[in-house]
Amino acid sequence: MQFFRKAINFVNITIRIISPNQLPAEKPEQQNQRSEYNTQVSLTRSRFENIVDRAWQRRNGLEERNDLYRKVIMGTSAYAIENRIGNCAEKSCVAFTRLKRMVAKPLELFEININKQHDDYHSIVIIGRTTGNSQ
Repeated sequence: MQFFRKAINFVNITIRIISPNQLPAEKPEQQNQRSEYNTQVSLTRSRFENIVDRAWQRRNGLEERNDLYRKVIMGTSAYAIENRIGNCAEKSCVAFTRLKRMVAKPLELFEININKQHDDYHSIVIIGRTTGNSQ
């Protein structure tokens, strides 16, 4: 539990990453700011998706795919830290890299579909799950 709390505090308190989907949007200026932040997050995600797509086509095996995922996680984390912006995917990458440095094991990064239309996902970090344990 201590690793979990330290990672969350690092993301939200130390780095202070802003989540556009958590910002108020009652006033027009708030809506504009939220929209600008969401555009930044979308541009970053599409940039990494393009990198992944190109690299995925050139992959030669599982080791190369794992290396690709590590690079995307680290790149996403670095971008979120530098710009202090990101939703669950970016925050999960920051938490994952932080936990990795703290030597928390085992670690997994998950993307979960949270609706039936398969168009809304949530990213989470799992600490301590062992093979065969689905909980």
